[in-house]
Amino acid sequence: MGIISKLIILNLFLYRVIIFIGSMYMSFINKLENNTIIVTNYFNKLNILRDLNSSSMLYNINFISMEELIKRFYFSYDENAIYYLMNKYKVNVDTSLVYLKNLYYIDIKKNYNNSKLDNLKDIKKDLIDNKLLIFDDLFLNYVKNKKIIFYKYNYFTKLEINLIKKLEDITDVLIISKEYEINKHDVLEFNSMYDEVEFVAKEILKLIEKGVSVSNIKITNLDNDYIDIINSLFKMYNLKIDYFSEKLISTFICQEYLSMNGDIKDRVDLLSSKYKNNRILDKIIDIVNKYIGFDNEVIVNEMIRYEFKNTLLPQIKTKNMIQVVDYKEYPFSSNDYVFMLNFNQNKIPAVYKDEDYIPDKLKDDLLCDTSLYLNKMERESSIKNILNIKNLIITYKISSPFNTFYPSNLISDLNFDVYKKKFDLDSSYSDLGTKIRLSKMLDNYIKTGSISSDLKFLYSNYSDISYSKYDHKYKIINKDLLKEYLDSKLTLSYSSMDNYYKCAFRYYLANVLKLDIYEEKFEAYVGSLVHYVLENVLSKAKDVDSLIDEFILKNDRVIDKKEEFFIQNLKKDIQFVVYVILEHMSNSNLNDMLFEEKIEVKKNADFSVVFKGFIDKIVYEKKNDLTNIAIIDYKTGSTDINLGYVPYGLFMQLPVYLYLAKNSNKLNNIRFAGFYLQRVLNNKVSINYKKSYDELRRENVLLYGYSNSDQDLLSQFDNTYKNSRFIKSMRLDKSGNFSRYSKVLNDKQIDNLIKMTDKKIDEAIKNICLSSFEINPKRNEKEVLGCKFCNFKDICFKEYSDEVLVEEDKSLSFLGGDMNA
Repeated sequence: MGIISKLIILNLFLYRVIIFIGSMYMSFINKLENNTIIVTNYFNKLNILRDLNSSSMLYNINFISMEELIKRFYFSYDENAIYYLMNKYKVNVDTSLVYLKNLYYIDIKKNYNNSKLDNLKDIKKDLIDNKLLIFDDLFLNYVKNKKIIFYKYNYFTKLEINLIKKLEDITDVLIISKEYEINKHDVLEFNSMYDEVEFVAKEILKLIEKGVSVSNIKITNLDNDYIDIINSLFKMYNLKIDYFSEKLISTFICQEYLSMNGDIKDRVDLLSSKYKNNRILDKIIDIVNKYIGFDNEVIVNEMIRYEFKNTLLPQIKTKNMIQVVDYKEYPFSSNDYVFMLNFNQNKIPAVYKDEDYIPDKLKDDLLCDTSLYLNKMERESSIKNILNIKNLIITYKISSPFNTFYPSNLISDLNFDVYKKKFDLDSSYSDLGTKIRLSKMLDNYIKTGSISSDLKFLYSNYSDISYSKYDHKYKIINKDLLKEYLDSKLTLSYSSMDNYYKCAFRYYLANVLKLDIYEEKFEAYVGSLVHYVLENVLSKAKDVDSLIDEFILKNDRVIDKKEEFFIQNLKKDIQFVVYVILEHMSNSNLNDMLFEEKIEVKKNADFSVVFKGFIDKIVYEKKNDLTNIAIIDYKTGSTDINLGYVPYGLFMQLPVYLYLAKNSNKLNNIRFAGFYLQRVLNNKVSINYKKSYDELRRENVLLYGYSNSDQDLLSQFDNTYKNSRFIKSMRLDKSGNFSRYSKVLNDKQIDNLIKMTDKKIDEAIKNICLSSFEINPKRNEKEVLGCKFCNFKDICFKEYSDEVLVEEDKSLSFLGGDMNA
């Protein structure tokens, strides 16, 4: 006999009483007794409480969910257990949670003779010995002499069946099952997700016109693929939907917390002084306060970030919101009208695969369900609950903007009829929606030449929809509204200022409206890894391998095999860079160091403005009353230094670092020995048979930038400067002067560069405060600099006349004085 058959029989014989309800529901309410515990979901609880409130009787009844019951009966855990597993077993948050969730199936008294299961047993013992699993020792005494009712569950898992059986040994258990009706439904097919959602919007408005209350209109079976289309279309039809909640990590305050340094208390105190009575900050504080007592900052930061990513902000409820519900859990009434979208294969029913930490082949002897059983139960439950809904409209789509889909195989199982739905051209519900549809038809006509009767009909009624006409010019925003939107606060950095000077409209979209969604690519991940190693290999005196492992543990990115192979091969390259850096240190007197130095400068403006930045590395020596320093910025990609565009505010990363260092409160009376970029991840070498491979590699990691023309000062930073082993193109000619390839500036020129940087920062701040966000991408004789790597080309529709020509000042005349550049 198979495991599924055994479970079905167990379900039949395990329980003494099964009550089918429907007309007997009020009988159930009237026969409730004191000292009853009802195990059910949230919506059933609300229904029961509503009916109890209308009753004249008072009952001592407690409600509990199945999830909470499992934790109280078996055990629960908190952040202490997760932290312990991460710290001891060197795993990330996800793996720790996988371990903890699978411990419910493990008996520490058994010997499984399987490495995976025995490992889980050892972990469970370890957690118990360290009192990190939370056992509710009073719960069994609490449930004695109480009746426990399991109310309207679709099916039970093996773990739940075991729990119920043990409860039956100590108290009275009652199972109240659902009563399912059988209603015949049809299915509507749509060519696109857009048509499907627009049909639903119109049908909802028709119901409202007929007098159906919005509270009786439900939507079910959605997934995140529908977010954008529902958001846009429902707004056109003036419909509100209770579905899409924002993740805490996506909020501005949360991102600000993650960008801060210092301990948890300092960060919270700073944010609390800026944002008073803020619900998002309150949620952040609730989370981070749990981690104040932990020592390992790397693990704590990962745990906090994980919670931020998995915490949804409660949606602000408003009147007339259409509720999105789970069709298997929600207790629909005969007055409810339900729209079931997304009736596609692999979307309904849900599909379980044999991909769990414990594979199916090991589950038969555990309180753990196989994917075969879960798929069977999910299918049966889906069918019963679909047929149980009286007023149900089922729809599916053939395509979305990025995918094609197939109808759910439940259609054939249920013998439902499918009708291909032609879109209703009635424009009375949304004039804008109809115009957008006409625009789509015109797009198709231009691309394919096809002319449908619908196109002719709509075009004759909407002859002027301004199709293919677009005034892309920026319309000035009221500066007072901008000030209110920004809460009178502005934070500027090199990257945001660079955006502004490349194109003011690009800055507006990316840094004011924050439309530039960050997605970490592997290249960026590697860049962060290299920066982390180079910072800590010197300050912590750790080896490269251990620092790479530490970084991977600290970050929650899942590394695939290909990426892992790349990182392993990367180790030798990083070790080579470290070797060159250490060699340079032995040839320099500037051996005091600051890493990832955060510097903030408060600026005067209409807003409260802070200009901030992080300098990868500052090397310095305090000598008498002076501080000689050099600035080094690590680059894992291509490098470029071109001071000739500084008067336009472009290519100013190193000048900004000079400006920030000059305003540091840690360093006084500064003289700059130099400021440089250093390529630390560039394996491509030019072919030169006169040089060895290591010599060519070394050339790739040489410092690339400007040095001080004072040879005494420069020698403090690099005592090989006369024919430098560490600075690119740095050498003296036979007469003792700098060669024409050496890039040098004197103190006066460096000071003028800092003043010019300060001026460009002030100009950017002034124009931002004045809401000056015109479309003005800068271009030189070779390319449009402002549009390079811009994510908003499909928004601005810029024209050639919008471009602003900039010319490189190759002589750097704006700095004054003589130079060798």
